[in-house]
Amino acid sequence: MKTSTTSETNWVKARDIARRYNVTERAVYGWKDEGRIPHIKIGKVVRFDLDAVIEAIEGKGTQA
Repeated sequence: MKTSTTSETNWVKARDIARRYNVTERAVYGWKDEGRIPHIKIGKVVRFDLDAVIEAIEGKGTQA
């Protein structure tokens, strides 16, 4: 995983998210398309803020 030196944001690829959660890259892109995880897209390049993704997946206790 590479770290951005400009703003302390840990931008990662879908592959890195997939490995962390033991899912396919396709599943990660599905989560992105559904709006479940935040991302940034510049041209054809998609990157994910690792901390924001962790918060979106693990940090929200939305179930009652």
